[in-house]
Amino acid sequence: MKRLLPLLLAMMAALFAGPAPAQTRAEFGVATGASPNCVEVRAKDGTWVCMGLVDQTAHSFAPSLQLGQVTNYLLAPLPAQTLLGNATGASASGAYLTVAEVKALLAYVPGDIAGFNATAAAAAPVQSVAGRTGTVTLGVGDVAGAAPLNSPAFTGTVTSATPLGVASGGNGTATPTISAGPGITVAGTWGAETISATGATGVATTPSQSGLTIVASGTNVTVTAKYMVVVNASGTGLYIAAPSVSCATGTTGANGMDTGSITASTWYAVYTINNGTTTACLLSASFTAPTLPLGYTYKMRDGAIFTNASSLILASIQIGNWGKFTATPLPAMASTTAAVGSVTVPTWVAVPIIAPPTAASVQMMVLSGAGYITILAPNNTYGRYTSTANPPLIYYDYDVPVSRILSIIPESSNIYWAAQANASIFAVGWVDNI
Repeated sequence: MKRLLPLLLAMMAALFAGPAPAQTRAEFGVATGASPNCVEVRAKDGTWVCMGLVDQTAHSFAPSLQLGQVTNYLLAPLPAQTLLGNATGASASGAYLTVAEVKALLAYVPGDIAGFNATAAAAAPVQSVAGRTGTVTLGVGDVAGAAPLNSPAFTGTVTSATPLGVASGGNGTATPTISAGPGITVAGTWGAETISATGATGVATTPSQSGLTIVASGTNVTVTAKYMVVVNASGTGLYIAAPSVSCATGTTGANGMDTGSITASTWYAVYTINNGTTTACLLSASFTAPTLPLGYTYKMRDGAIFTNASSLILASIQIGNWGKFTATPLPAMASTTAAVGSVTVPTWVAVPIIAPPTAASVQMMVLSGAGYITILAPNNTYGRYTSTANPPLIYYDYDVPVSRILSIIPESSNIYWAAQANASIFAVGWVDNI
């Protein structure tokens, strides 16, 4: 201690050496009494100031520091990326704080940072989750410039789309089901809420098709289409993709006649039918209510075919709802070499139309001989060929033979004509009201 005291006194002398010219040296002393003892220095005014305590037993010195005397410059350097503090909740010596302790001390919420809060919308979409499989956890890098999210939880694996879309992050489900009879009922849940909706009843599905083609000849009929929607008695539709079916007139049941045998000079309706799994063709003399084979409940009328005097199908083709005879010669509706009726009175003569009963219009060819007058009309109320107030709908008067194809919307199962001689009417085709 004897060696330490002079050294301490020399250090204090160096610290307190001042510029005052009146004081050329410092006086030091050690207070008497039990250790530790105060190391004192005499000020200019003669008072003694305690600079610290000397423990002569432990051979130590503890300087007395006043507020503001210790600066950051005099502190020992701290390790990089460290904070020194007290996270104990009570008075304690300083210690290096962990990240968790710093977060606990800060205890900030999103609202403490301007522009970031729980309801802020993301400023940018998720950048990419391409190539990720299984459980996907979105990190900071996935959402560029976005505000903190409300901690969405994604569980499970998406395997297929639900019938009704659910908002992103929602927890609802809804499944549409076909109700008894026409209409659609939707039922499901949205969180704790139950939702339901029922479509308008009494609105039946309408049979429809695209790309329909019917080719008929002899004893066979072939029907193809891009698609069809066949309908049952309740109005429920069934979609059929790319149907292709054939009927034979010598067969009864599916892919044949609905009942009985085919007869001569008769129009038959062509149907596509289905029993829920199998699609077939059907021919029927009924254009509204065919006799369906057992188990078949869905149907659609596609078009019509016509038989000749030998009970064979007259060759024809139908594209969509347009039908045309391909057989030659064309079937004659009427033909004469002598006078028929009167073109001057006039006296109209009925001619049965060769077209299906469902025809919206009829195409025919009229041949009129050279030097003879021929007139036609959809009914028998039209006037004579020279009338200017009520002329006939069609009037031919040429010096040479002439033939013309014309289209008439039928007003009955007949058209009416009168001819002086050498005239004929041939059936060409029809537009079916399917």
